[in-house]
Amino acid sequence: FDASGSVEQRAFAVAGYIGSVESWEAWCDRWATRLAQDGLTYFHTTDFNASRGEFAALKGDEERRRKLIIDLTGIIRDAGFVRKVGMVIETDHIAQEFSVAELRHWKLTPFLLTARTCAADIRQWAMREGIQKWPVLVFEDGDQGRGDLEERFRLDQIPIPQFVPKRTRVGKDGLIIDGATPLQAADLLAYELFDPTRKIATDGYIKRIKKTFDALNAGVPG
Repeated sequence: FDASGSVEQRAFAVAGYIGSVESWEAWCDRWATRLAQDGLTYFHTTDFNASRGEFAALKGDEERRRKLIIDLTGIIRDAGFVRKVGMVIETDHIAQEFSVAELRHWKLTPFLLTARTCAADIRQWAMREGIQKWPVLVFEDGDQGRGDLEERFRLDQIPIPQFVPKRTRVGKDGLIIDGATPLQAADLLAYELFDPTRKIATDGYIKRIKKTFDALNAGVPG
């Protein structure tokens, strides 16, 4: 799972995919191969949109950018994942729906509320499908609110998630921390939930539903 948005942006989303180890391994191979065709080693939606970092080479080349997104969403669609899970909120609504005392007592933040709702969706789906074991939950370790989320999951008897980076990096101790490539798929889904909600919260409308959103909404149940 990955998060997208902030209180300042007036929208916040958490989203991810559930799949077997085999489906994720095959997906990772296809994902990395496609990225390499454009000289990329990772995908991050915000960097892609801003043409930052590795994506600077694609700036202004709308045909390559469009083809990359079409191919990446197709790889997600065809991966054989069993479910997509996501929750998005307008952050202004939190203060409208809960009192100050409730916010403090439950430590309700956009991240905690959306992540906990995703966990509830997984639990309900598993019960409907007769699945008797929680999937391994993996969150991007850059998302703020990890401690509160771990406490909430512990109280609600939900397995504590693993927190790992999207990209391999060197830790403060100098040791290499392996990244989890599947979080890049979660990043794209979370952003596509966040973006139209942000526009509605700030402008009151959206001009159209993006093709990327439609593509991610097809193929994988949820």
